[in-house]
Amino acid sequence: MSLTGKMPQESNSETSDLADALTGLGWAHSAAREVARDVIRDAPTANLSERLKIALASLGGNS
Repeated sequence: MSLTGKMPQESNSETSDLADALTGLGWAHSAAREVARDVIRDAPTANLSERLKIALASLGGNS
């Protein structure tokens, strides 16, 4: 949480990087963006590789 009391927003580049990776794997753009936002919110300190693993695990409902 920031000094203003608001949760920090994810960087657009972080969302785009993860969404681009997911669309490269065949995901629909809208689904990739939504999952990317969720993963970044849930794992803000994870790197791209870890976030991809989390996103792929969500396919099977094992998040």
